[in-house]
Amino acid sequence: MRKSVSTSDISTFAKLDMIYNQVRMLEAQQNETDYKCLGSGKCCSIGLTIHMTECAHIAFRLRQQYYLYLEDQGRAVADEWMDGVVESLKEAMFDESWQIGGETDRKCVFFKGGCTIYGYRPMVCRSFGTITTVDDYCPRIRNAHGNIDYYSGPAVKKIVQSFQDLLKEYTSGKDPGYDMVVYMPLGVLSFLLSTEELEELERMTDAKFWKAVDGWVNYRVQYTKEHGHGYDHLHEQAVSIGKKLVFDREII
Repeated sequence: MRKSVSTSDISTFAKLDMIYNQVRMLEAQQNETDYKCLGSGKCCSIGLTIHMTECAHIAFRLRQQYYLYLEDQGRAVADEWMDGVVESLKEAMFDESWQIGGETDRKCVFFKGGCTIYGYRPMVCRSFGTITTVDDYCPRIRNAHGNIDYYSGPAVKKIVQSFQDLLKEYTSGKDPGYDMVVYMPLGVLSFLLSTEELEELERMTDAKFWKAVDGWVNYRVQYTKEHGHGYDHLHEQAVSIGKKLVFDREII
């Protein structure tokens, strides 16, 4: 079933934005150095998998934007904009080149000459080059060791651990279907489409997009490896690859 965003979730999203603010401060400081982001967009050639918390947040912010367009420019403009967003997300579900690790021949679904969700982009995007190293394709200036200077230490560790704890807070008391790391277009669509539309999309698309990693503790991206809670602290839980994402709550 279609997933929902409750009033308590909105409080969680506010906390998430406060965590983002801390990374924004670090990014702003770094952009004053030689190792600043050059805006090439090369890191956006990826089909992200992110936790449902951030999928819910992105969907919530997209709906906010819809209502702003509705108020300012009218229903026709607002509907056309939202329809375009949904169609782009659906189209990403037919990316034959996409692999579960995020590898793809395409740009991120939200990259249209630049990031269209920049203000509320996921943590994995914010962390790249700011609290993690970068890949070879990144054109940033390198230091004497062939890398960039990025932030680490207790303050960064606290930010990442707060992020991990927030994922746990969001999913606490919810159905297990919310505690998943999923292909971002599908995760966002699960908050925007009806149950019937999701079922139709499932029939039309490759099963690879409907695989999910079970559990917030398994959000094992580079910044959690470098700065996050140790897995012994979280709890012992094997990575469950191949669990089908189930939509089981109606929208409020």
